[in-house]
Amino acid sequence: MQSEKQKEIYVKNGAFPEKYIVAGSPKTDAVINSYKYGSDKIKYRMGIKSSKIIMLNTSITYFLYRNGIKDILECLLGLIENVDVTLLWRPHPLLEATIEALNKEALTEYNSIIEKAEKTGKIYVDKSANPLDAIIVSDALVSDYSSLVVQYYLTGKPVYSLDGNKIYRDTGIVVFDYYDAYLKSEGITLNDFFNMVLSGHDIRRNLREEKIKKYPELTDGMAGKRVHEKAINTLLNIKKKR
Repeated sequence: MQSEKQKEIYVKNGAFPEKYIVAGSPKTDAVINSYKYGSDKIKYRMGIKSSKIIMLNTSITYFLYRNGIKDILECLLGLIENVDVTLLWRPHPLLEATIEALNKEALTEYNSIIEKAEKTGKIYVDKSANPLDAIIVSDALVSDYSSLVVQYYLTGKPVYSLDGNKIYRDTGIVVFDYYDAYLKSEGITLNDFFNMVLSGHDIRRNLREEKIKKYPELTDGMAGKRVHEKAINTLLNIKKKR
């Protein structure tokens, strides 16, 4: 499990607590240890020269609302058109294969969106399997909910949520509380968020940093070590019993 909160939810719903360990997440380990990588080298490799980079992450679920992707790309492109900003769009790596399997007609539309985005010269489409470079090099994130939001939270950089709503704190099952991001549901617009990123006046940063303290297993970079040690100790115990 990635946190004590997640384990608590499983146990409340009938799971046996002894079958689970709270380890954190190798995905967040990667972000915690990303200080080893230089953003300038990543920007050079991507061919991005802008002083600011805004990352757009779209999941498979989000693409089901295809007009929504067009709308958000057009809105962001309008915002960055005359300023020194690049939009780094990261569609889910399995999105193309999913569309092809479910709706081949939609695949034509998707490829058209990708082609138009790349031709603008202001949008870099990241088709790589690993999001870490995009997380490191970008200055802010616009996203629907995905595990990438959890990773990005650890950077301290601002996040704009397209579908988050604080009401879920009281009405839903919250495995990770990311509701101190900038939320569309609160009436904050992409334009508001964009201007905040350019000004550098991130008024919610301290709130996010306080919230992340609730998840120590996600912030110490030791998830992989915990999983490895647990696996080794379990195997040794099995061997002893034999």
